[in-house]
Amino acid sequence: MAMPKNEEEWKEFWKKKYAKQLEYAKRRQNRDAAKHQESSRYYLNTIRFSNRSGSHVGCFRYWKGNTPEHEFTKFLVYSILVEEGYEVIVEPIFEGTNRRADLIDLSRGIIFEVLGSETLEEAKEKVKNYPPCFEVRFIDANKPLNISDLL
Repeated sequence: MAMPKNEEEWKEFWKKKYAKQLEYAKRRQNRDAAKHQESSRYYLNTIRFSNRSGSHVGCFRYWKGNTPEHEFTKFLVYSILVEEGYEVIVEPIFEGTNRRADLIDLSRGIIFEVLGSETLEEAKEKVKNYPPCFEVRFIDANKPLNISDLL
C-alpha cells in the first residue's frame, strides 16, 4: 500500500485501520465467549445430572441443617457472583462421589466452601473427594466477607 499523500487519503487509511481493529476485537470477544461456554459445560459435567436437591444454575438453595451465619454468607457469595455475571450453582452433588459443595462458579471452575461450624482442616479433608479440575476457596462465615477473595 502506498503512503497516503493528502488529508483525504489519511482519513481513509485510519478508517480502514480502525475497522480492522474492531474486527479483531470482535473475533477475540467471540472466541472468549465460546471458551466461557465451553468451560461451563465442562465443569457442569462433573455434577450429578439427576441432582435430587434440585440445584441448578441461577437457583439459591437454603439448607436448614446449616447455621444461619453459614447460609447468610453462602447467600452473600452467591449474590455477588451472580451480580458479576458468573454462572453459579448452589449445593450441587458431584458425579460418582456423592459429595456436596456449597457453591460452584461454573464460569471459572472455582468451588467456594463456606466454613461455619467446621474447621479449615475438616474442610480440607472433605474437598479431597472433589473433582480435581476445580480450584477450592474457603470463606469463613464468622469473619467479614472480603470481596477480593471471590473475584
